[in-house]
Amino acid sequence: MGIQIKLGFGFDKKQPEVATKNQPLAEVSPEVEPPAEKERVTEIPQTADTPMTPILNKEDVAYIEPPLVFGIVNQTDLTSSVRERLNQVAILLKKDNTIELAITGHTCNLGNELINDKVRRERALAVAEYLMEQGITKERITLGSKGETEPLVPNTSPENRKKNRRVVIDILHLN
Repeated sequence: MGIQIKLGFGFDKKQPEVATKNQPLAEVSPEVEPPAEKERVTEIPQTADTPMTPILNKEDVAYIEPPLVFGIVNQTDLTSSVRERLNQVAILLKKDNTIELAITGHTCNLGNELINDKVRRERALAVAEYLMEQGITKERITLGSKGETEPLVPNTSPENRKKNRRVVIDILHLN
């Protein structure tokens, strides 16, 4: 069972439709680590006179979309490495203020459903709140939670369960 909400509007169980332009977004395997070099992301100052044009490229999308892993069972606090990555994601998202996101929390199959439901929602909310603290408006964010219903990999080992405890950021609207 999954839950999705548009921040500021309450919970809504319907799935957002993914809007893409002519080409699908780049597929990224879960093993792909985001680029290590922080210098590749630079902030472009926006003024009222600066026209907003699609600026994100496939590499930017590939940096944003890999899952944010929460390795510890029931962990909802953002680690320093997740915060560092979200700082770079926020810089990329500020390049085009028309980009809308779906932030979805997931859990592994350990624990009971009520606790997992709370954990997956808190993970997604923690990521959304951090991005809002970095200047991404709540109107651009839709929250969702899938829990253990959509594992990235089978929950057959501790390593796989760690990969399934994650938050995914999907781009819903890209010019």
